[in-house]
Amino acid sequence: MSNSRKLISILLVIVVVFVGFLLTKNNKGNKFQGSVKFVKENSVIVYGAYESEVKKTKPLYDLEIKINERTNITKTAFFQPIGSGMFELDKAQKETNETDFVTLKKDSENVAIGIEVVLADDFWGKFISRAVEIKYIAPKY
Repeated sequence: MSNSRKLISILLVIVVVFVGFLLTKNNKGNKFQGSVKFVKENSVIVYGAYESEVKKTKPLYDLEIKINERTNITKTAFFQPIGSGMFELDKAQKETNETDFVTLKKDSENVAIGIEVVLADDFWGKFISRAVEIKYIAPKY
């Protein structure tokens, strides 16, 4: 009897995961705004708050947001990567709409890169903060 229970449990987990993948879409949800604090592979730590929380003057906090190949990334500032992922202002090149998100960090003047992240509003988005769209909000140098 215990083997059949294990089999039923395994099948149930597979069905739940399969249904979750079927329900996964890049639906846009709440916006998280702040500055890039730390960048890891396939994710970014942003210091800020949800758009709805900013209006209520809630305290800011760190949030790790997952990035994947379907994330739409748009830059609104000039950046030139040098050395260990830092940016040198006098060598800034013209802006581009395509960039490797993982290479972005704070610039050499320690000016935070402003960021607005639109989070996924789907089945998995309820468990893991995942970005659908990222917009950099930074001054042009």
